[in-house]
Amino acid sequence: IDNPAAEEASTLTVGVYDDVGFPNAAASKGVTNTSVKPNEWVYVEALCVHENPLTTQLGINLAKNYATMYIDDLKIEESDIMKNGRRDVMKSTLTSTKDPYDLKYYDNPVEKRLNFEDLPEGKLIYSTERLLKASYTAGEYGKGEIVDAPDMPLKKAWRITVENDPPLEYSCQLELGNLSESDYTPGDVCLAQIQMRTISSEHESACGTVQVICEQDGGTHAKCLKGDLATKDDGKWYTAYFPFVIQSPRLTIRTGFDNQVVEIGDYNIYNYKDTVDVNTLPVSDSIRKLYNTYFDKDAQWRKDAIARIEKIRKGDINVIVKDANGNPVKDADVSVDMYEHEFSFGSAFNGNANRESATDSILYRKYFSKVFNTAVSESDHKPKQYMTDATVPEKAAALVKIAKDIGVENYRGHVLMTDNINPAIDEFELPDFTKMTDAEKETFKKQLNTVREKYVKRLMTDFSGQLCEWDVLNEAISVHKLRDVYGLELYKEWFDIARKYADPGLDLFYNEARVFDSNFYQLMRDMIAEGVDFQGIGLESHVRATDVEDVINMFETVCSFGKKVAITEFDNNETDKELQASFTRDFLILAFSYEPVTRFVTWGFNDKSHWLRNAPIYNPDWTLKPSGEQFVDLVYNKWWTEEKGKTNDEGTYSVRGYYGDYDITVSANGKTKTVSVPCRKGNDNTIVITLD
Repeated sequence: IDNPAAEEASTLTVGVYDDVGFPNAAASKGVTNTSVKPNEWVYVEALCVHENPLTTQLGINLAKNYATMYIDDLKIEESDIMKNGRRDVMKSTLTSTKDPYDLKYYDNPVEKRLNFEDLPEGKLIYSTERLLKASYTAGEYGKGEIVDAPDMPLKKAWRITVENDPPLEYSCQLELGNLSESDYTPGDVCLAQIQMRTISSEHESACGTVQVICEQDGGTHAKCLKGDLATKDDGKWYTAYFPFVIQSPRLTIRTGFDNQVVEIGDYNIYNYKDTVDVNTLPVSDSIRKLYNTYFDKDAQWRKDAIARIEKIRKGDINVIVKDANGNPVKDADVSVDMYEHEFSFGSAFNGNANRESATDSILYRKYFSKVFNTAVSESDHKPKQYMTDATVPEKAAALVKIAKDIGVENYRGHVLMTDNINPAIDEFELPDFTKMTDAEKETFKKQLNTVREKYVKRLMTDFSGQLCEWDVLNEAISVHKLRDVYGLELYKEWFDIARKYADPGLDLFYNEARVFDSNFYQLMRDMIAEGVDFQGIGLESHVRATDVEDVINMFETVCSFGKKVAITEFDNNETDKELQASFTRDFLILAFSYEPVTRFVTWGFNDKSHWLRNAPIYNPDWTLKPSGEQFVDLVYNKWWTEEKGKTNDEGTYSVRGYYGDYDITVSANGKTKTVSVPCRKGNDNTIVITLD
């Protein structure tokens, strides 16, 4: 687009349509939206499935009117998911070099923000005194009460107990009342300040969460403030700030985020009218620390991690070129081109890969295959679904086959058991163990294990030879009702059952959600001491941006247990896309830098089908999110070897490359030969190629 005065980007939409007068003349299929900046060329690719002969029109639309739009090198061609029988991996355009230290960083938005103490005086329009007179509504999902809080300004606080798994965040909330018309004029710049602590939380992050709301009273409940605050369950008070431009009077604090006990001891709103820019108002110290950590391009911990990656994820590849007589060939041209990682990069893989709509399914498969070599079913391998829904076994088998057909080498099994009773598959209700004799408890355990062996055998037998590993036990930190009665001997028996039906050499995993919880680390030590037969530890990693010290401590601790380690369900539910991208980049770098880590699997990859509608890789239209750009830049650029050179006097060309599968092409004296070879960690990786 050409407009010398234009600065803002516009959205370019490419789609296909039916001819005039037919049903989809105005309803596009295969729409792709791309941000286009003025006076810059941009590459745009749109994919659709040509299912209807009436679809004959190509449409290109620009959201903003600029002087001229240039279109060049337009092609319409058939596209296969695979390329020469291999995954057609996505190439990065985020950075221009393969230098692992040359990463994409963003401008730090908190650098220009003021400290609270440096602000001009604002009008206090809501105070803690009113907070303590508020009402709490929760119904069956908990209760609220005023408790002593010596560290708070008024020595009191709301204690909120959330229980019974509220379905919505506003299923239980503090009703703070409305601001009066004299307190503000719509458009005034305001700052909400809150102090909160978490006593306990069942969330896998070990954090309690509230949501601060200022909204329209009635109507559509349009919100001018919707801010999340999550604090660790360490009992410490944390202060947070939420800048906003006020439009509406109704104030609430939502608390329906998992079962938790949190306290709120201070809440104030200050009105600065037009005396300050909302973008300069303070944020909490914890938020400031996160931005300063993950936006710091000179961080030493990141440099250390990259140095470890260079050491443990790469090895020498030696190519020796000889002629037909076995003599070394000097100055032969050699290309060393990676086409697959040894390391597993994957995602959850669900029914969207096998929909009735060919377009939707092919898009899902294509964009999965371009980024991942590993898959895991979200639910289809869980006994509850597999054993109670007659349609699931066929669907589960179809997904594994589809994954293999699009070049996905590894498929994880998830998950065989939890430490709880599910009557739908276990055939029992959870008994009252306090009323049972030791003999009765032992009888119950044997009956339970007999039932579990039945469905473990079914699942492991049905997928024999198709999966790379199995999660045997899931999330036993949050739920441990049976371990409390039988101890770790029961876990040992469960893993022994799985081993009985596992393929020879198949790795068995314990999978955990509360990855920062010291109780999890202790459980791993105890299971090892008990002799439980497991080879791997799965770290689910559903995490918000987290202090890097905690992330490093997690990896250091878990990697010290002598087991394989896999990131099994990563996602990062940050609303700031640049913070999400920065944290994803650095979490991935840290994971890849620890040698025991063998896999990095996300729990979904497209916003449209993600359980939080905030996936790590793709927008709903299959364009890359900033976090997806970071992922692709690392996996298929920084950690992707493509080198060229010439052989020396001994006919040898050597290069350090990332472990994986390679095409190696040599040319000399009018002859060319290409061989495909694995270059794996622990192997000699010397390839002799004879030009005969």
